[in-house]
Amino acid sequence: MEKFPEAIGSTKNTALHLLLEHNPSLALVDKMINLSNSLSSCATSSSTPSSSLSQRKMNKKKAKRQILEVTDEQDQLPLHVAVEHQASDDVILRILNGYTKAAQRTRESHDQSLPLHCALLFGCSKKVLTNIINAYPQALSFQNSDGNTPLHILFHQEYNIERWTVKKETCCEDENEKLSEESMCSLLLERYVENVPNSLTDLLNKTNGKGHTVVQAAKDCKKKFSVPDSLIQMLEKGQRGVLLSSPPRRGSLKSNGADISNAHNDYDASTNESSSDDSSSDDSSVDLI
Repeated sequence: MEKFPEAIGSTKNTALHLLLEHNPSLALVDKMINLSNSLSSCATSSSTPSSSLSQRKMNKKKAKRQILEVTDEQDQLPLHVAVEHQASDDVILRILNGYTKAAQRTRESHDQSLPLHCALLFGCSKKVLTNIINAYPQALSFQNSDGNTPLHILFHQEYNIERWTVKKETCCEDENEKLSEESMCSLLLERYVENVPNSLTDLLNKTNGKGHTVVQAAKDCKKKFSVPDSLIQMLEKGQRGVLLSSPPRRGSLKSNGADISNAHNDYDASTNESSSDDSSSDDSSVDLI
């Protein structure tokens, strides 16, 4: 990498995309990102008043193309790949912090899924899930090309079926451990209520391409796998506008989210403002927990 950093992003499936499929160390990922991005900095500094207009435009375009913004053949950003292949929390958060707008970028030509869809499909820790939501809360109700919200994805029957066949704890207290399905569902519902009060029923009544609400998708999944009754009950209550804090979490939520006491909210409004910036490159960082 040091001898020829241009190779890192020389193909559509960059070296970083490929590396993230194999649980790399934070040190290696950080080195690759920094080496690749140093080329963009050089491109910017190489532009001088005497440079031709076409050369300055080319350098400017190259400078904006940071490695974390480059998509592969499936329109996946490095964040998509890192989450899908369950990279370490440190690696995922390094990538998210390096390009927070990745949380709102879809796999456009593939299935239009956001990184949050990938997190629900393949599983992640509380820390990762919380920070992805913090970076783009609107993702909670975003529907991909199949009409699936992230909650629909939790009950996808073709991918990651081991989630329903491997016994896990109901609730995970360690923010670095992979969350159970009930904990993931509880966190998403709670964060949705915090960001969009009084519209929980709207979220849970959204239908996907098959015409299924999240509750219907969960019940359909239960026909094949061991989906906990408590999880379906949680969703049914939410569909009626009632959210119970089960499994136990900090804070309490009542009907329609009208009363939220001591609920945690790690979201910094300044992060949301920065994520809505129209610039293609985002050098600002978010406070990752």
